[in-house]
Amino acid sequence: MKKLLALVLAVAMMIIPMTALADSNFIEPTYYADYTEDVEYITPEEETVDYVVICRALNVRATASTKLDALDIIHRGDVVKVVEIDENGWAKIALEDDTYAYVYAKYIAKVVKA
Repeated sequence: MKKLLALVLAVAMMIIPMTALADSNFIEPTYYADYTEDVEYITPEEETVDYVVICRALNVRATASTKLDALDIIHRGDVVKVVEIDENGWAKIALEDDTYAYVYAKYIAKVVKA
């Protein structure tokens, strides 16, 4: 009797995983992108997120440092395109002339789109 119960249990343990796979909700896609034509690649430099200035005036700098003079000043409500924020709290922003500058990230907030 114990051998029969062990055999039934062993067979059940083999069948249950196969049954779980058969009942999977996975659907094989019918279309695969042709990576030479259908996919538009975006480099990390092109991926930007809108941030708004939340302080009265914010210095725009050439480097992520206060050692050099500011290039420009932007004001509360101005929107900047942020490429990345580093571990020291500086945000790399994309300028209109396809160059980059830096602002201190503490003084900008992410724009939430409704």
